[in-house]
Amino acid sequence: MRRRHGLVLLCVMSCVALGSAGAACAPALAISGDSTTLVVNKQIGDVRMGESEAEVGYNYGSDCLSGCSGIKDGCVLGLRDCVGPIYDYTVAGGTLRIGYRGHHVVFIETTSSRYLAASGLRIGGRIPFGSRWGPFRWHACDASSGYWIAGTSWRTPLWNSGANRWWTQASVNKGIVVDISMWRGDINPQEC
Repeated sequence: MRRRHGLVLLCVMSCVALGSAGAACAPALAISGDSTTLVVNKQIGDVRMGESEAEVGYNYGSDCLSGCSGIKDGCVLGLRDCVGPIYDYTVAGGTLRIGYRGHHVVFIETTSSRYLAASGLRIGGRIPFGSRWGPFRWHACDASSGYWIAGTSWRTPLWNSGANRWWTQASVNKGIVVDISMWRGDINPQEC
């Protein structure tokens, strides 16, 4: 559920009261009211996997290259090359990165602690040492580093039905979550 109307009215009144400085309110207006929801393999804030680029623009502001709240920052990698753009949005406490393929969301990443999953997963949270944590499994890059990953299905081979599978990764530093990302199974996040 989106609750923007009261916030929009408050920000518009504040921007009008500021006069010419009110233009600075526009980019923050689109982002400041997003939800704090984090759902593994599905959603961060008001961005849901598979939703249209137009809906993200409506909720977070345009993703154009100049004068807009989203700043282009790289591309989504397919199995061989770039398949779509990634845009950065500044949110409370960090960033929210959104990547598209065919004008639909296939990648979301955040460094903001404002987003919280029902399981307690959030930036700054601690994941205890072990090989499993809820739906997450530990993926070791080397003897002392790696990341936690959860998929929509562990039974199907990893290469099968990529466009119908979703992954969530929690990157940690000394057990503390520093980055959470989600992607569709047919893109390549280039991890260790």
